[in-house]
Amino acid sequence: MFLSQQEINFRVLIDQEEQYAIWPERKAIPDGWIDIGVLGCKQECLDHVDLAWLDMCPLSFPHFLHQRSATIRVH
Repeated sequence: MFLSQQEINFRVLIDQEEQYAIWPERKAIPDGWIDIGVLGCKQECLDHVDLAWLDMCPLSFPHFLHQRSATIRVH
């Protein structure tokens, strides 16, 4: 028997780069991800991510840009 999308609960996860994901509640949380305590149907979790994830740029990206600009020399 297969469960429909409406019958599956999801949880909202966040990683060290402050990127979000939804994950089926019945599955183990992957390494590197943290459960932020939001649980619900798929659409509820997606709605939460849509409101919470304001900057999709990974946390390390500004640091990468700074390092890259430091290595570029202007003549």
